[in-house]
Amino acid sequence: MASTTDIKSQAVDAAQTLKSAAWDAAGAASEQVRNAATQAKSATATEISKVGEALRDAASHLNAGSAAERTLGQIANGFADASDSLRDKDLGQLIAAATDVAKRNPVAFIGGAILLGFAASRFLQASAPPMAEAYHPEADAPQPYSRAQDYRS
Repeated sequence: MASTTDIKSQAVDAAQTLKSAAWDAAGAASEQVRNAATQAKSATATEISKVGEALRDAASHLNAGSAAERTLGQIANGFADASDSLRDKDLGQLIAAATDVAKRNPVAFIGGAILLGFAASRFLQASAPPMAEAYHPEADAPQPYSRAQDYRS
């Protein structure tokens, strides 16, 4: 028969084992989230860079020195700078910067979040593979009876 001290010792050991397993699981989950965020950050920076390149290309097709060409060039440079800045910062710095912007100008932050969400949804829609055949329930549903059908023949 086990003594009370042995039972307490086993309980403490079991608690330590559970605590260690919980910390390991939390660390693994945190690492997965960090990796996913890093991949999303990199993909976003790449997309921003592509937009800047497209604007720079569009500017090159305009009259050299025109106001439109200069404006597009400046916007393209802004996108390039934003892309580089995004690549250079770690996740903690980005969160701190977003929090700072949200505190200083909440309306602009909310507007930017809405705009970013809209742009992301449009990007996801555009990159989704096309459906082979769309299902149209109204085309498959029986049509309601109309007396006009009786007089058509």
